[in-house]
Amino acid sequence: MNVINKLINNSWADAEIIDLSYLNNDILTLKIKNYKEEISEFEIKNIFKLFFEDYLNDDISEIKGELLDDVYTISIISASTDKEIIKFSFFID
Repeated sequence: MNVINKLINNSWADAEIIDLSYLNNDILTLKIKNYKEEISEFEIKNIFKLFFEDYLNDDISEIKGELLDDVYTISIISASTDKEIIKFSFFID
């Protein structure tokens, strides 16, 4: 859960998603570059639902998280369109 806390409880203003991969229909790897050009990588397991649009080179306005029962859903919102560019859900183990 520390990975999720770092992803949700961090200011990602002026950051952008530089890579997204989904392995074996289970593990999501997300790389975000902040305004200082520092790259953070997040690996989340137990993914069962994933949605994304054109996410590269789109600044992030915010990252939201919601826990309902044993399912956590994360939404990444575009700064330019104010719409979800990535949304995924996973089971908490």
